Amino acid sequence: MQIIDLAPVDYGGPGPTITVARFHLSLSPALTLRNWQLRRKPDGSFKVAAPKAFSETTAYFTTEFAKAVTRAAVAAFERHSA
Repeated sequence: MQIIDLAPVDYGGPGPTITVARFHLSLSPALTLRNWQLRRKPDGSFKVAAPKAFSETTAYFTTEFAKAVTRAAVAAFERHSA
């Protein structure tokens, strides 16, 4: 799994959770999932959100997978912000 094309954004969005970056997630040479969001929660922790199409989430995943993607995205965000 690799975070690619991470780009910080200056868009908070509605509600208390703030989108801080968008990125693509490469799972293998044959599969890249595009347009994920890295969001900062009010307590300062982060979570990821899969992209949507026609107002529907395009990917569902386990909690363990979400935590792994979040860790990778936060690390990439911190490297980009350094």
